[in-house]
Amino acid sequence: MTETENDAQAFDWSKASNAERKKLFSVTKAIASATGTALEVLLNTALGQPSDHDWGDMANLRNGKLAREKSQKLYDYLAEHHYELAQKTNETLFPFRVVRDVEAYITEAAHQGRLHVVPTTDELGLVKRKRQHLPPDAVLELGESFCLELDAINPGFAVAFQGYKGEWHPLPLGADGEEQACRIKEGMQLLPQTAEGQPESLSEDEDTG
Repeated sequence: MTETENDAQAFDWSKASNAERKKLFSVTKAIASATGTALEVLLNTALGQPSDHDWGDMANLRNGKLAREKSQKLYDYLAEHHYELAQKTNETLFPFRVVRDVEAYITEAAHQGRLHVVPTTDELGLVKRKRQHLPPDAVLELGESFCLELDAINPGFAVAFQGYKGEWHPLPLGADGEEQACRIKEGMQLLPQTAEGQPESLSEDEDTG
């Protein structure tokens, strides 16, 4: 899941406890080890400090006493530049990737041909296919029910948007119909889904032209 530079921070480090800052240090150590980077180099790069800055025995960092302002800066750097490793190490602490240039990120990270529209019909409370899948820009009849069929490469979270006259509007994928994002698994699935994991149809009930 991504977070833009202007969005609220996923974690407010100005109120972080020692225990939370210890977790951040543990993630930083894991990333340094996984990338073959000296821990001091990673810290100095993230915090914009001279490359020869001496951290000593790092007792303050191990004990969760890194300044909260620096903790926020370190967190943002890891979320932007080492998101996969950070989330793998601590998914709860790193639910979002920090993205500065959204369009550039989408161009670089996009996987083509893995999303389709599936017209559906509800029978006895169960969502069933009405016909084979369509491309994501297919035109449906007003009021026609549909799901999004996603073949995900990796598990994670999904959000969806509908474009109209140059503006993008979110399609609610959360189980309660209000949350924008939903958790996804690797492989094929129909979205959105109920809290029980069953497909739940969407429909376009207003004629937007």
